[in-house]
Amino acid sequence: MTARAPRGPYAKTARRKQEILEAALDAYAGAGASGVTLREIAGRVGLTEAALLHHFGSKDALLVGVLAERDRSSDERHTGSGVERLTAIVRENTETPGLVKLFTDLAAASSDPAHPAHAYFAERYARLAETLIADEPRLTESDAPWVARIVAATLDGLQVQWLLDPTIDMEADVRRLVDVLVTVLAPGDAS
Repeated sequence: MTARAPRGPYAKTARRKQEILEAALDAYAGAGASGVTLREIAGRVGLTEAALLHHFGSKDALLVGVLAERDRSSDERHTGSGVERLTAIVRENTETPGLVKLFTDLAAASSDPAHPAHAYFAERYARLAETLIADEPRLTESDAPWVARIVAATLDGLQVQWLLDPTIDMEADVRRLVDVLVTVLAPGDAS
């Protein structure tokens, strides 16, 4: 018989934290724009609300973790060019209004440097500016980050409008915006 090394409390805690994030992500993905309660998330993983928050320190830290988990999961599922990945994510967002509402609520709150979402959103926007349109061959290296920033800002606003009016076609609007910006900025296309 082979002796097993003790797993220790950290391994259990990290695994439990991941279980909580996945349960919360599933809850928000299946929720409407009204959102999800901590009680519902805790119930999904068999914990009390206090035990749930023990793993994250605060409700806001848990919610930031949910968005980070959504990003990680999206990165695994969506490959290809920046524009194709972006539109696939936008299409997916229309199926998860609870996550869209969570994102918009935390994006607004993140303007406070003391809020747990501040660092997440600052890093997220910096990463988007580097990667979102970086592989668009018609853009110059200096234009690509600007276009990515404008597209991300537009998408944030579109998500708020979509929550108010779900008939808005966010995917088509984002695709059209990218096409217009790239056409206007593409070097050497002027006749």
